[in-house]
Order: sequence, then structure tokens, then C-alpha cells
Amino acid sequence: MTQEEGKEPSGDVTNNEFDHKQGRPTIQEQAKIQSEIRPYYEGGYNATFTANKTGYDIKTVLRHFNKWSQELLNSENGDFLDRVKEQKERTIINLDNQIYSLEEFKKEIEAIIKAALRTGNLELVEKFSKIKLKAIEIIGKFVSAKINLVNTATSDVLIELEKMGEKKDGV
Repeated sequence: MTQEEGKEPSGDVTNNEFDHKQGRPTIQEQAKIQSEIRPYYEGGYNATFTANKTGYDIKTVLRHFNKWSQELLNSENGDFLDRVKEQKERTIINLDNQIYSLEEFKKEIEAIIKAALRTGNLELVEKFSKIKLKAIEIIGKFVSAKINLVNTATSDVLIELEKMGEKKDGV
């Protein structure tokens, strides 16, 4: 018996340390795997990227991604759709907070520029003007991302629209 075989299971389930060497993961291990890879799925990352980042086998990641995709397509799992909607709402709120923060930062930069103009420090004016332009560019990107996200229909809306189209076509 090797030292590792005689070792007590730690109970800590990570992608590199399961309590056994072969076979399917236990229910607890499956839950741990799902909790680690679900954010990647909901974030829109592909299975290969997720497998590389988490260290899980690509087949394991694909199995879960396919299962969640099927749930979404069948819309049998209302909980999943609710989580997707909640994630969308959280992301929109996060973007709002980032935009607000950048707007405040831009105001501070503008105040520094005004003070530098009063003192005649043109070098400082130029430096902070570039920073202000960069902040405006980032604000624009966040606003664009928010608009795109707000205007994107969630899966349940798309499914409902498809059903309405089928009824209209007499299918």
C-alpha cells in the first residue's frame, strides 16, 4: 500500500484532488464540478476554454454544458431561466455602477485640468486630457455593452416568440 492509498480522504473536492482515483465522481464531487464550471457556461465561455481554466476533462465540461443547453432549449427548467435573467440584471447593474464611477472619475479629471490651466501647467493639462479621453472612450464602451445587453431578448422571450410564430403559421 502506497502512502497515498493509506491517506484519509480530505473531503476537499477540487479538480485535482478527488477522494478516489477511478470511476465517476461522487454526488458531492459532481456538485463541486458543476458549481465551478457553471459560471463559465453562464458567462458564455466555450467548453475548451473552461476545461483549460478549471483543469477538468473536456468531456466532463461538455457533458454539463450540453445538459444545461438542453435545459435552456426545452425551457423545462424555470430555475435556469430565472438564473439567466438574474445574471443579466446583475450585469446591467454592474455596468451602471461602472459607468457612474467612470463619470465621477471624469469629473475629478476635469477639475484637475481646470486647476492646471489656472496655474499655467500645460504639461499637466495635456497629460490629464489624455486620461479624460481614455475615460470617455471606456464609458462609451460600457454604455454600448449595456445597450446591447438590455436590448437582447432572454431565452424565455425567444421561445415565446417562436411559439407565437408557430401558432400564426398554423403549425
